[in-house]
Amino acid sequence: MSLKNNLKLTYNKILIIMKAIFESDEEIEIKRLAKSTDMAMCLWEIVHNGWREFKHTDYDYEKAWDKIRDIISEYNINIDDLVD
Repeated sequence: MSLKNNLKLTYNKILIIMKAIFESDEEIEIKRLAKSTDMAMCLWEIVHNGWREFKHTDYDYEKAWDKIRDIISEYNINIDDLVD
């Protein structure tokens, strides 16, 4: 068996383990790291479900949603990459 074939066979068995240690004396930095999942979930909820609140109203929400999308794009955030 060639090395190439061997790698193909074992590719699906590769386990990636990541460990990150954050150290900081800054209280605000610690809060930001601790709340990052909550922020990602909040953004996901806004992006995917927030518009539903305005769907059946007379309010022209498209301008607001365009602005929200612009800001998310400006910060290069792909919310679906942050929430599984």
